[in-house]
Amino acid sequence: MLRHWDCPTILDDEEAAMEFSGANQREESIEPDVPRREPHRALAEAVLSNAAEQAEWLADGGTEPKLPDAWSGLWQAAVQRQMDLSGQAEPVASQAVSSTMSQLATLYHEAAWFRTDDDLRRRATNEVLFYGTELRTKLRSQSAQEAWQRRSAYGLSASSSAVRARVTANDDWLAGWQAWAAAQQTS
Repeated sequence: MLRHWDCPTILDDEEAAMEFSGANQREESIEPDVPRREPHRALAEAVLSNAAEQAEWLADGGTEPKLPDAWSGLWQAAVQRQMDLSGQAEPVASQAVSSTMSQLATLYHEAAWFRTDDDLRRRATNEVLFYGTELRTKLRSQSAQEAWQRRSAYGLSASSSAVRARVTANDDWLAGWQAWAAAQQTS
């Protein structure tokens, strides 16, 4: 198995870690490149690192960034963990992980506060991971999470109605996250 995690670190704060502990597992990894922590968190960190490298590359040029060598192991471990947490079949779990990681990467590219405010990025990442793993479905970012689901449902259809619906859902998604960020800064 490609898994090993000793503590409930899908989230970085103590309250979330305690809540997550009911889903905690301990298994040894036989693959040295797979980090010894919660797979969703490890994959999210790799996704955000890659998003930062992509943004820098797009701005400055140079060599196109590559995915980390451990990408396949990270992905497989997160999908397996998704299956364990949710009881989803592998294709559904893979899609859930894909959607979760896509939302994080898109937040990085589209929301300036996500790139510049470490605390808000950490908290938003926690919200996305909680929602994506189905450990919590009622969150402060609920409107953004639901808009992301609507946005994703339209896929890449080229029909004009699907494109309009996707643009509207994307606007709702970003507005939801902007409202969430503003509320976090005032609380």
